[in-house]
Amino acid sequence: EYRSDAFLPRCPVDGDLLWERLRRLVREVTRPALARLLSVVFDDPGQAASFRLAPAAVRHHHAYLGGLLHHTVSVTERALAMAVDGRVDRDILVTGALLHDLGKTEEYSWEGVTLGVTDRGRFVGHIALGMIKVSALAASVPGLDGLLLDQVLHILASHHGSRDWGSPVEPCTREAMLVHMADLADSRLFKMEEARAAALPGEKWSPMVPEMGRIWAGD
Repeated sequence: EYRSDAFLPRCPVDGDLLWERLRRLVREVTRPALARLLSVVFDDPGQAASFRLAPAAVRHHHAYLGGLLHHTVSVTERALAMAVDGRVDRDILVTGALLHDLGKTEEYSWEGVTLGVTDRGRFVGHIALGMIKVSALAASVPGLDGLLLDQVLHILASHHGSRDWGSPVEPCTREAMLVHMADLADSRLFKMEEARAAALPGEKWSPMVPEMGRIWAGD
């Protein structure tokens, strides 16, 4: 007898190690209201379990169990690596990066033998779902309102970078721009590695990749 999810692709990186990297990033946030928000999200057993299992997509990038966790940790670490400007608010940056795809825990399904999109995911989409969830959770966090909350929500709203790519607004803060660039880099680099792996033996260039062309697959 098999569990239905036994047939689903799984993250190639150990989930416990990724979770510890996420917890380490959470501990870097020192502003009380933001630290409390992250605690409300990631200390909740049900929410944590969903976050650890959810895919980041049903195709395109990180389309496997644990993909959301893998992608989120990578995006946050990349955003921090680019935050060399002392004017960047690292607490807002880390909070927004860790939560930027939170809505995917409701957008995607992974209970059957294939990854799928939920009805709620099709109706609302992960950006809006994430903003709804964060806004609801913020109501119970003292000091998390007004401008501070709006700056976090702006990261969620703008992380696709363009209205043409599905964001309702474009990045207008340093922190939002860094999260968008880290998100784009992580997804594109993932696609590049997939393309390299798909190249035929002896071929120096990959098959065509949408929006990216052919990828160098040589040594």
